[in-house]
Amino acid sequence: MNEVGIIGGKGAVGGALAVLLRERGRRVNLYDLPEHDALRRDVLDAIVSANAVVVNAAEVRRPGSHGANSSLGNHSVNAVLPGRLAEAAAARGHRCALIHLSHVAVFSSRRPEPGLRRPLFRERDAVFSTDPFGHTKINGEKALQTWGGDPTILRLGPLYGAGVPGEVADWLALARAGQPLEVAAGHAFTPTPLGAALAAIACLVERRPGGVWHFAAAGCAEAAEVAREILRAAGGDSELRVAGREGVPAGSLDARRIDALLDFPRPEWRAALRQYLEEAKP
Repeated sequence: MNEVGIIGGKGAVGGALAVLLRERGRRVNLYDLPEHDALRRDVLDAIVSANAVVVNAAEVRRPGSHGANSSLGNHSVNAVLPGRLAEAAAARGHRCALIHLSHVAVFSSRRPEPGLRRPLFRERDAVFSTDPFGHTKINGEKALQTWGGDPTILRLGPLYGAGVPGEVADWLALARAGQPLEVAAGHAFTPTPLGAALAAIACLVERRPGGVWHFAAAGCAEAAEVAREILRAAGGDSELRVAGREGVPAGSLDARRIDALLDFPRPEWRAALRQYLEEAKP
């Protein structure tokens, strides 16, 4: 058995990951609503039984985005599902390797140390978040680790790419519409291209290292810098507004440790973003 299961297989990340893994010769099974309610123990038992590796790419940022009648909501998907998946794997003796995708938002509300403007958060640094999304991702990581088996947790920087929702997509749409862009002062934001993140996940599928890892584009940026790049590419007369706001990351992910596992160099954030923006021009 060498199959890879992807929970959240209909999402932008899960769907694109499936394409990449199949191109590399892997057999891939996709699990998502409405066919598979991954909070059900019988569904999870079937998933871990059918696959050598399971990637949990399921993620909800806004409550109710799975529908009012669904059992899968923000807290359930982000915080509860990882623990139930790990419990199912433990029941089968951890014969199925787990890879859980997390997010830099687990460091929301962490402030820089004195004299350090934009810190890089390492894998061993304590997580803390007052942001609801970040809080649920922290709980999901903890629930996953409760059941042992040395699962792999990959925290990702903010992603962008075709079909990927997020700040880059939102800001680009606003800029093209001539609307103002509002960003938080001091918001550390290192945009990470989807293609590079997928390649990193594929490396982890092959190596199954266990433990916590970070992946993000090389370099460290603030939201205002990223917004200016988007405004430059979009043209027009959109205004950039910078204001203070709590609950945003004050640092970016230190992803240097994962370089030893990768078969490619991490792209520099500004060069990668400029290439994407050039290719995305209408």
